[in-house]
Amino acid sequence: MSGIFSTPERGDFRMTDLYTQVADARPVRQLDDRIVIVDIGLAGREQIAEGLQTLSICEPKAIGMDINFLQPGENDSTLIEAILATAGLVVPLGIEQKGDGTFEVADKPFFYDAMPSLTYGVINLPAERENASIREYAVDFPTPDGQLPSFAMAIAGIADPEAAADTRRRGNPRETIDYASRQFRTIAIDEIADNVELVNGRIVLLGALTDAADMHSTPVNSYVSGLMIHAYSLSSVLDRKWLFVIPAWVDHVTAALCCFVFILFAVLCPPRHKWRGMTLRIFQILVLTFAVVFGYMQYIDRALVFNFTHTLLMMAFGLFALDLWNGVEWAVEKLRALTPIKLLQNAH
Repeated sequence: MSGIFSTPERGDFRMTDLYTQVADARPVRQLDDRIVIVDIGLAGREQIAEGLQTLSICEPKAIGMDINFLQPGENDSTLIEAILATAGLVVPLGIEQKGDGTFEVADKPFFYDAMPSLTYGVINLPAERENASIREYAVDFPTPDGQLPSFAMAIAGIADPEAAADTRRRGNPRETIDYASRQFRTIAIDEIADNVELVNGRIVLLGALTDAADMHSTPVNSYVSGLMIHAYSLSSVLDRKWLFVIPAWVDHVTAALCCFVFILFAVLCPPRHKWRGMTLRIFQILVLTFAVVFGYMQYIDRALVFNFTHTLLMMAFGLFALDLWNGVEWAVEKLRALTPIKLLQNAH
C-alpha cells in the first residue's frame, strides 16, 4: 500500500492519505465560492499593483497576497501605495526554526521594517520531513516577540474572526487540511475587472499557480502550488473542519486482538483440511476490507481518524508466519517419513 499511495523516496504513507484519495475521487465536487484565486502568472510589479488597486475597488472581504517581494525594485512607489491602500490585506512572511523550538523571520519583504502595521502571515508549509506530503496547516508560530499566525489563519482572522478563534481554542499547533472534493474559482490577474461579482464580498488569494519552485506534494496530488494549499487550508479553517485523531493505543490493541483471533482461527482449523489455506486468506481479506471501509466511513462521516496501519501489518505478517510454520511442519513430516526408509535400507 505504501508503494501504491506514496513514492518510495518519500516513504511517508498514512492511512488518511488513502481515505482522502478515495473521497476526492467521488464524482461530487464542492465549489467553495467564499474563496477566489487570482493567478498572477508572469505579471510584474506594476501589473500586480494595478491588480491590487482593482481588487480594492471590488471590495473583497480579505486579500491574501502570496507574493514575497524580498528585494526592492527600480520603481516600487506604485506598489507600496497599492499595498497601503488595500484594506484587509495579508502580506507573506517566511520563517526558519531555531534550536529552542521557536521561529524567527527569515524571508521578509523589503518594506517589512518600514511598515510593521501591515498584517503578516507565515507562508511556510509544515511537513514531517523534506519532500513529505503537506497534510496539515500551522495555526501559529511561536517567536521571541510573540505568536505569528500562519497565512491561512491571518486571512481567517480578517474574514471570519470567530472561525480563527475557534481553531485556536482547540490548542493544537497544527490542524489537518481537508482536501477531498474541494475546488475553487480561478481567474487571471488581468480578468479582475471583468469578474467584479465574483470578487465582491469574497476572500481573494493572489499569487502564482504555476511557479515550479512552489510546488508541493499532497495526499490527493503530487504537484500542487503553495497558493492552492493555502486555499485548502483557509477553507478548512472557515468550515471548522477539524479531525479528531483516535489515540495510537487503539490501533495497537486492535492489531493485537485481530492477530490473536486470526492465529487462533488458524490453529483451530484442521491442519489437513483441503480448504484451510483458502479459508484463512478469505478471512484475512475480510478483516482487512472491514478495517479500510470502517476507517474510511469514520473519517468521512464523523471526522474521526482511525489509524489501522499496525492492524494491516499484523494481519499480513500473521499469515506469513503461518505459512512459515506450515512449511516447517511439512518439512518435519517429510523427514520423519524418510527416516524409517533409511533405517530399513541399513538393516538390509
